[in-house]
Amino acid sequence: SEAPEITPEPTPEPVGSFRNKFADKFTDGEVIKTDNTYQSANLNITFQRKYFDELMSRVYYADIYIADISCLRTVLAEDTFGKGYKEWITKVARRTGSVVTMNGDYYGSRDFGVVARNGTLYRDAKNIRDVAVLYWDGHMKKRYPRSAFGYYEPGHYCFVVVDGRLAESKGVKLDGLSRVMEGLGCAVAYNLDGGQTSLLAREDKLINRPSGRGRRASDFII
Repeated sequence: SEAPEITPEPTPEPVGSFRNKFADKFTDGEVIKTDNTYQSANLNITFQRKYFDELMSRVYYADIYIADISCLRTVLAEDTFGKGYKEWITKVARRTGSVVTMNGDYYGSRDFGVVARNGTLYRDAKNIRDVAVLYWDGHMKKRYPRSAFGYYEPGHYCFVVVDGRLAESKGVKLDGLSRVMEGLGCAVAYNLDGGQTSLLAREDKLINRPSGRGRRASDFII
């Protein structure tokens, strides 16, 4: 008699890799762009704009799949940590070559609280009250969930910006923002800086309409 054939166990993906998990989302290397999508070997992004009638607000939404956790990064204005450093989002997008960029939490407006970017701790604090952490394995954990950065599962995220202070888009309170994120199907969400800082760029072009003329910020997510 012949020995039974043994099927080898599949090799697990490295921690922080989602390429096999979302294999149908990525290309073999080519970059494919349409008016509302971007697809490459490492990214799959769909750009949408929705109007929430009950909130009288316009929402811009980038649905993002990544092949590796290193595709999602944070950026400091002028690549420097400290008070007084600010930069326009479109300049950051050109400088970094990012496909999609959103404002961060504007750490530079405060001199307290934890600041950690891309694994580097810049400022520590005794009491951590409200913080979001994206771990290397792709999970996001936080305290007091309320957000414009959304998490579905490891490797699948979204950037969300709600226009406000406009006749056609009133903006939302935090409970309204939580309804937006819930409506988009997010499992976890985290609120970032708002007001004039709320900006979303595709490559180096703004795709939302900011309050006023927008403003430079101290940090970004790309």
